[in-house]
Amino acid sequence: MSHSFQARVIYPRWAADFNHGYGSPLWNYLPPLPHWLAGFYHALVQSDSTIAVKAVTTLGIMTGVVALFAFARRRWGTYAGLLAALSYGLCPAVIWDMPFITGGVGTLLAVGMFLSALWSYDVLMTTGHRRDLVFATLFTTALWLSHAPLNIWLTLVLLGWVTWNRWLGGYAAHTAPRAALAWLLGLLLSSFYLLPAILECDLIRWQAATAWPLANWQPLSLTKLLALPSRPDLSAANPPGTNAIGIALWGMAVLSLGTCFYQDWRRTPDPAAWISRGEAWQARLAALPRHMPAAHREMIYFALAGLLTCVLATPLAETLWKHVPAWLNAYPRDLVPALSGICALVVAQMGASLQQLRSQRLGLAGMVVLGGMLLIAALPLRSEPRWPVSRTPASVADILRDEGRGYLAGSFVDGWLLPSDLAAVPQPLPSLMASYQSGFTDRVIRERLPAATQADVIESGPQTQRLIVNARRPATVVLALLYFPGWKATIDGREVNVQRDPQTGFVSLDVPAGRHEVRVEFGSTSARDVGWTISALALASLVGIALWRKPLLLEAVPRTTPNGIGMEQPLQTWALSALSVSIALIAAAMPFLHAWPVRESPPGVVEGATSFPRAFQGGIDLLAFSLDAAQPLRAGDRFTLHLYWRAVQPDLPDYQAEIELISDEAESTTAWPIVQRRHPAGIPTSQWTWWPLLRTYVRDSYYLRLPDGLPAGTYRLAVRLETCNLTSIAPCGTGTPLFVHDGRGTSLGAQAILPVSLSVLAD
Repeated sequence: MSHSFQARVIYPRWAADFNHGYGSPLWNYLPPLPHWLAGFYHALVQSDSTIAVKAVTTLGIMTGVVALFAFARRRWGTYAGLLAALSYGLCPAVIWDMPFITGGVGTLLAVGMFLSALWSYDVLMTTGHRRDLVFATLFTTALWLSHAPLNIWLTLVLLGWVTWNRWLGGYAAHTAPRAALAWLLGLLLSSFYLLPAILECDLIRWQAATAWPLANWQPLSLTKLLALPSRPDLSAANPPGTNAIGIALWGMAVLSLGTCFYQDWRRTPDPAAWISRGEAWQARLAALPRHMPAAHREMIYFALAGLLTCVLATPLAETLWKHVPAWLNAYPRDLVPALSGICALVVAQMGASLQQLRSQRLGLAGMVVLGGMLLIAALPLRSEPRWPVSRTPASVADILRDEGRGYLAGSFVDGWLLPSDLAAVPQPLPSLMASYQSGFTDRVIRERLPAATQADVIESGPQTQRLIVNARRPATVVLALLYFPGWKATIDGREVNVQRDPQTGFVSLDVPAGRHEVRVEFGSTSARDVGWTISALALASLVGIALWRKPLLLEAVPRTTPNGIGMEQPLQTWALSALSVSIALIAAAMPFLHAWPVRESPPGVVEGATSFPRAFQGGIDLLAFSLDAAQPLRAGDRFTLHLYWRAVQPDLPDYQAEIELISDEAESTTAWPIVQRRHPAGIPTSQWTWWPLLRTYVRDSYYLRLPDGLPAGTYRLAVRLETCNLTSIAPCGTGTPLFVHDGRGTSLGAQAILPVSLSVLAD
């Protein structure tokens, strides 16, 4: 993105350096906002690329926290705003999972834009000012451009909130069209991305490098969502995520629901006539909604939205996730930050209840207690993983070189996004790699040029190639660019046809005899033109509405504080400010305190796993394992296996891991291969030595499925490490296994058999 900006391409659709430098139509399909912002920051500041990603991650977190405070404070008071902001800002997904473990930049940005849209819609429906319509539209557009498919669900939640409040009379009747207009304009403004991504979805395909992805693609169980996060182990080179919303957050949400129900129950009068106690309770429960304040009805909506979001993250919605393209890298865990933000809106009502207490000191004490509970629950996750000294590739040439060696350095970590008519990604081209090293990319495949034909590159940009071709007779020029609809070419300013080379799938064109200037550029298609046209019309409509002299409202809407909550006293303001600053300082200082709640396993020990010391030939130890399998199993059932490795030598080659099922019968031993992984844990073994030897272990996770047709019986898991010299992220078919020794030096052959059995029943 940064290179495209510097080449004056504001919105690139072609990722020029992906797929071994042959390019990919990635930006035509991936939600562009997180990558666009990071690229813009990098091009503007010219800092390290990791700093740009951290800046956008921070922007996503801060946008969500500030928007939550602004929305909840406007709706229900300062106590509610502060409690909601603390609940979201200190939840495990925001302070640990997304920033450190999964790198969910788009997820955090999408949730931040969703919460900002809530605030802007509330302001719009209250004031009706044209500037508020602009803000609401822009936040809705940003939400559509942040993350897929999370944008679909969050925009529906946003639209449902408007409908719910209008149905319950929270806003006047004439305010609903304004919100609908902002939602529609936001959708139309993002058409430049959405329309081509939808209409041209059949032009691409995903080629997976392995049968099983590295990430946890499985739906989340309710137990994981509601579990208490464990303290991260700093001895792990790649500690796991929690996939939890935090016990403090959901516990306070349940407490808030119970408190509000109790208040409404007390507010509801008993039946006038004498009836039995059971009938009285039924009548009182039926009358409860009529006496429920608007804020509590709104809380019910967010509680229902949170419940549906929780369902989408669990196995109940697994069928929906099967339709999500694999190249989006979207998983059920991406819903956890959204669920946390919605739960924080439910928790906000607890702050409103505290603010309505007659005793201000009691309300402040309650806020201190709740804020302290949130901070204490978040302390175990306020320890930054001990990353090694930065050895990330500093240039595109370095990234492509490492990818050519099979390292997961850039592009996608487990496959390739390719044009649909391409059978496989071509192997790296040595001449192209050499030109990257020189700093001037030469994409001409000179081996395909006819004799007495010369082609000189005069300009090489992210989406443009300019050549001077001198040919004695007509020639076909092939460029190391994957053919995809949108490539256009001109010869001496005259447009010519761009063809697909049948041998390689690259861009090719016919050049007549003589000296000619050839320009190849990635352009547009009809779907992209229509998308830009719709976005331009929506933008013109928005500008026209903003500049329209006639008032947007026919009647003024007074600005009132909801729920009758008045201005806070100076004591409250100072106390809340001190509480906020104290919590922020404590949370910010925790990564620098190497004490509780940080834990660090002793060398060679993995806490919480089954110890299983095995020494593999070549300088790698298997320390322990953990198996998550609900036995007995059947063919097709899933289970999770975690292996914990350690490097014991400073210089290691790259190995691949293989896991298979072994059935020990009286007559023979049958092996069922399950998975091969080019790099255990997704980190090349040659890079394990970047961390301190002996003190650090690598967590290698496998999310597996029993093969279909697996006979009933008892199976064990065999683990092997093999040499693999294949220059690809795809594993070798076969390799030379390393010999294994136990803790006493006894040879165990070429595999380590885990001391656990899997019972498989017949279908």
